[in-house]
Amino acid sequence: MDVEGGVRIGRGALKVEIKVMYMKGSTGRYIDKQSIRFDSNSNFTYSTKTSTTDMLLPQISLTGTF
Repeated sequence: MDVEGGVRIGRGALKVEIKVMYMKGSTGRYIDKQSIRFDSNSNFTYSTKTSTTDMLLPQISLTGTF
């Protein structure tokens, strides 16, 4: 699900545009660095964590026309 919105403000040749976009991501798994353990035979164990990959992207633009 993507949601976006914005507004343009200004008069004449100079305008400011403010936008925000939200992008719903999925879930990613990654290794928890603090959980990595080595035994005497150089074998290792670790645990994983999960995180969402949602993004919030703000944008500010300045537009000038000549």
